[in-house]
Formats: sequence, C-alpha cells, structure tokens
Amino acid sequence: MGKGSEEKQSRRSPSAWKGVEFQIENLIPGTIIVAESIFLYSPVKCKCFTIPPEYPDAVIVVVFTAVCYATGLISAYLSRALLDWISERGPRAIVFYWFAHHDVGPLVEKAQKQKNDKFDTDYTREISKRWLPVIGKWNAVYRWALRQNEKEEVGRRRSQGRVVRNLFFPLVLLGVIIANSIDANVLLLSVILIGMVILSLLLYAYAEYVNFAEAYDILDALSENDNAKSKE
Repeated sequence: MGKGSEEKQSRRSPSAWKGVEFQIENLIPGTIIVAESIFLYSPVKCKCFTIPPEYPDAVIVVVFTAVCYATGLISAYLSRALLDWISERGPRAIVFYWFAHHDVGPLVEKAQKQKNDKFDTDYTREISKRWLPVIGKWNAVYRWALRQNEKEEVGRRRSQGRVVRNLFFPLVLLGVIIANSIDANVLLLSVILIGMVILSLLLYAYAEYVNFAEAYDILDALSENDNAKSKE
C-alpha cells in the first residue's frame, strides 16, 4: 500500500506542479498590476481603494488574492493576443536571426525532410501571410521545433516565456508610474510607454528564442544519436 501510494504521488507530482505553476503565472503579474494601480490611485486620490476597518483580515486577504488572480488571468490573455500577434510579424524573426547560430534555410530543409504535414501546411500559410518570406520561415521553424519536442526542460523554458509575456501590462504601468513621478508631459509619456512596449516585445521575442534553442538542441542531439546507432 505504501509503495503504491508513493508511486501514484510521484506520477501526479509533475501535473500537480504544472497546475501550481499555471496559477503562479497568473497571480504574480496580477499582484503587480493591482499594487501598481494602488500606487497610482492611492486613497488620497481615489477613495475606491479605502478598505473599511470592520472587515476581518482573512476576508481582505481572500478578496485581494482573488482580485489579483482575476486581473492576472485577464492580462495574460490580453498579453498573449497582443504580443504573439506582434511578435510573429517581425520581432521574433529579428531576434532569431540575430542570436541563432543557424540560417533559416537549412532549418526549413531539415524540417521538410521529416515529411511533416503540419509543418508543410504551416510553412505554406506563413509564407503567404507575411510581408517578408524570412519572417514566415522563422515562424514555421519555431513551431515545428516546439511540436517535435515535449521534454520537461522545454516545458520549463516555455513557462518562463509565458511569465515574461505576462509582464507586459506591469511594465506598461511601470512606465506610467515613472512618467507620473517626473511630471512628464504627454509627449514624454508617449515616449516612455513606447519604450516599455518595445522592451516587452524584445524580452518576449528573446524568451521565444530560448524556447526554440532548447527544443532544437535536443532535437539535434536525438538525430545525432539516431545516426550513430544506424551506423553501428
């Protein structure tokens, strides 16, 4: 009985940890957004953040945690829709081209040799949609590498990438706080916000590159092992 229960717990632990990890990915940015909002609109400026003294501490903690989680969940979906849409139209290809130690052409040929229908469909669609073919090629190769690899390390890297993506709105609000602290005019506020948006895009594109590099390195090592076994 003891050994069996331990084995079941060990089997459940990875999925259980993924569930906890998912909740943290939403809770951290939500907490930062709520804290930044309170800082910007303090009780001196806005009475909506004033907490009545008769509420128990436990109720305040539960409500605050729920608000932070809901805020983080909504911001995560909005960040994904916005940053993924922008990244796949240029920033991802720029970062991959700059940091990758491979040209995209040989990577496309390697993926095509595997006769993967999903890659062929994705590749054709990307080439037809993007204003530069190289952008579509990098998008297709990136998705191909992630689809072919389900290693735990790649999963951790992708989780880190989601955390970086979810920090988009906290960074934008940080720009508002900086502009507010220096009494910036509308022009300077716009420059600061644009800078924060560009910083978020570059950080997320680099996080995507880290995901791709980890997945491709594992695929490359597996193919080398297969070649060595075939020669034997």
